[in-house]
Amino acid sequence: MQTAVLISTIFLTTLLLRWLKRVHLPSLPLPPGPTGYPIIGNLLDVPVHMPWKKYRQWCDAYGDIVYFKIFNKQTIVIGSAQAAFDLLEKRSDIYSDRPPNVMHEMLTTTRWNFGNMRYSPEWRNHRREFHQFFHQRKVSVYQPIQLRECRAFLRRALHDPTHLAPKIRTIYAAIILKIVYDMEVTDVYHEFIKTAERVFLAISVAQIPGLFWVEFFPFLRYIPSWVPGTYFKKFAEEHIPMVQKMLDEPFYAVKRNMAVGKASDTTVATLLERLCDEGDKKEDQLEKELFVRDIMGVAYGGDYDN
Repeated sequence: MQTAVLISTIFLTTLLLRWLKRVHLPSLPLPPGPTGYPIIGNLLDVPVHMPWKKYRQWCDAYGDIVYFKIFNKQTIVIGSAQAAFDLLEKRSDIYSDRPPNVMHEMLTTTRWNFGNMRYSPEWRNHRREFHQFFHQRKVSVYQPIQLRECRAFLRRALHDPTHLAPKIRTIYAAIILKIVYDMEVTDVYHEFIKTAERVFLAISVAQIPGLFWVEFFPFLRYIPSWVPGTYFKKFAEEHIPMVQKMLDEPFYAVKRNMAVGKASDTTVATLLERLCDEGDKKEDQLEKELFVRDIMGVAYGGDYDN
């Protein structure tokens, strides 16, 4: 009982101090947006499920750039391709960074997914190596794999024209997994795909404003998981083993094939051979291997988001 009272007191005090600080500090004009309530802001306005529909309504009402906040966390919604281009392309030197996300840190994605990393030398290294295999001029190299999988899709659709959505998903999964890991996939119920899609769904869920209170009060991450209301810790603990499985299993399968001379022309094998030298120290070798593992672990995420 005393623990619960202490936690509640700390929580409410922090809430009040943040609100008072926000009220008394002058700031530059912000884009238009929905009027919020004291302290909680727009907490009651943003739905947990399909929030993009509400964002669309706000953009129709307020314009291409909309501002809202939940507690102390401020969010800008960009509602048109032109506004996105003007801000994120023309002014990329200002807006290239990513805001911190506590749930992404708890899911460990900020360590390996450069889509969630802060703008830094580490981010640039990951993006540069990834780009070498997946830039526009490189796509033609993968055309034989793309053609094979498209023909396989047509055969499956001709045999059974129902349930086309999973069959279409299979095309994307089969192409990227063959390119990266030399993995053969015939349907989206493959074990790796199920694991990877749960991981990237969790990453997407972690970005929904208002869903996890730890985003607004980061100190909550240090509260024991047995305390009521720490569902965010259970969410992270449930998905971390899946993250590890998704990164490790296909990567080390490629390494085992390389060890017995069966390495195929995959992006993993190519990057390992280029970066790793036999004369490397053991710790340097491991660091480079994890670097390759993490970069290529992102590849299927690009497919999942399409």
